[in-house]
Amino acid sequence: MSGRVNFVVFMDEGVWVAHGIEHNLVTSGPTLQTVRKRINALVRAYREESKRLKEDLIGKIPPAPDDIRERFNEAVASGRYLDDHCEAPDDRVGFVLKVA
Repeated sequence: MSGRVNFVVFMDEGVWVAHGIEHNLVTSGPTLQTVRKRINALVRAYREESKRLKEDLIGKIPPAPDDIRERFNEAVASGRYLDDHCEAPDDRVGFVLKVA
């Protein structure tokens, strides 16, 4: 299965949204902690099913649309990364979360 999956995380209408970059995966939740758990569950489910079927299922998912990739690139250029100990950011523009 494909390796690391990067997500851009941002607030949209009061909900945190995580959008995959290399693969167009999306999840959301009321808190960053919830979104992080849902991202991990989503990626884990794809990996487990890929292993069971002996097929790279996530690798078949196309990349994110250009506007999401632009938001991700802006977050990277600004050095806005989420880590395991971060709180909800103040400006809520877009932040990078990497999932191994």
